[in-house]
Amino acid sequence: MVLPSQKLTTAEKLYRQSPNSKNNYEETIDFYIESANWNQQTEEIAALYRAIEGELDEREYELVKNPFNKQKRDSSPATYNATLKNFNILKGIANLLMGEFGRRAHEYVTASFSPTDEITKKEGLNIVIRNYYAQHIANELNNLGLQLGQQVQELEPLEKVVADYNATFDETRAISGQEVLDYIVYFCDLSNKYIDLYWDWIITGRAFTFKEVNHDDVYFEPVPSHELFVPNEAPRFIEDRSFVVRRQYLPPFAIIDKFRGRIPEELIDQMELKVTQGLSTSFSTFTATGRNGYMVLPTLYVNSASGSNPFSNGTMSSNGIELFHVQYKSYRAYQVLTYIDPLSGIERQMEVGEDYKLNKAMGDISLDLQWENQIIQGYKCLDFYLEVGPLETDRADLNQEGLQKLSYNGICERSSTGSVQSIIKDGLPYQRDINVTHYQIDKLVNKNKDKLLIMPYSLI
Repeated sequence: MVLPSQKLTTAEKLYRQSPNSKNNYEETIDFYIESANWNQQTEEIAALYRAIEGELDEREYELVKNPFNKQKRDSSPATYNATLKNFNILKGIANLLMGEFGRRAHEYVTASFSPTDEITKKEGLNIVIRNYYAQHIANELNNLGLQLGQQVQELEPLEKVVADYNATFDETRAISGQEVLDYIVYFCDLSNKYIDLYWDWIITGRAFTFKEVNHDDVYFEPVPSHELFVPNEAPRFIEDRSFVVRRQYLPPFAIIDKFRGRIPEELIDQMELKVTQGLSTSFSTFTATGRNGYMVLPTLYVNSASGSNPFSNGTMSSNGIELFHVQYKSYRAYQVLTYIDPLSGIERQMEVGEDYKLNKAMGDISLDLQWENQIIQGYKCLDFYLEVGPLETDRADLNQEGLQKLSYNGICERSSTGSVQSIIKDGLPYQRDINVTHYQIDKLVNKNKDKLLIMPYSLI
């Protein structure tokens, strides 16, 4: 599948050749969904989450358990009756880092970069200075014996009046902004969510967030690492990438809540049909148990791994309706109008919409078609497309509308080939070495337990 052309006007992107055909937006969403390589990411991410819980790949230990490659059935007892145990050193490292992160001071401070605030400040300062000089003139006239009905007031130096105004303006604006920010931090529970994101970054080298305004509320959502596909591009932050694709498996009621009042009746009927038929959608297809799969090694406090295995079904599955969310950067057409200002007679320029028509009778001279970036988003659920179009609550640069940011943000540490890079992945070789070392010690002790005297080192 080829990426559909993006250098089109809005009318061309919305055009359908037939009532049942897809427009440019929907075709582009399908392209990015098909481009997402889910299996490569989900398997590696799931393996790291299993490793920190003590579930390791059995294939890493085949040579240890069978050093001479002799054929032996799985049901036969292990040589020298030794058990391969998992001495988990990974979770202690992760918990230590989590504790250090939780004890840090997390401050959220307001900062304003809006030119509108600066204009408001200057307008207010002009009023203060005008009132100051009006009072100064009234005081002088009263001293000359001219009674204007305005009382004499003692004035401080103008420099102090201006300094007091600037301090008051900044303080009032900062207090107001800080109160709003404090409410958002409380409403979105940012402190706990950032700790969860830090946990994900330790394990997978990825920490993803999603921010949006839904039902007039601000939402901040940590995104699980296996749900988001991001292209392997140079920008460190996800918000600067060219596109993202998120895949969720949600129960029908969660989808209805998300699109409350904005979901077609036909989609609700299709979801209800899926529920009655039974939901069973697997998001990964790796073997979880067996000789060439993943096994739960007994720890120091568990004698056997023959108990219940959460991965004994062979796959990790999630019951729900598949919901895709795609955001990508496209082009927006606009025109630059050159015209004669009727008041001053000077030639000026202004930005107008792409559908504006030249009107020379009103002083229009020329129109220049230009292009800039624009964020397009859309949801896909059971072949239904929801809320497809330009992002309404976009984040753009103050001086350049074309520098758009995606609603998804975070970092993704990985190599040039796309493999995951994380603290836990770097520690996996040491985890395997300590497991193999203790395994060999157990074999040595069990083989020579009639020949060796085992006693505490402190008693020697």
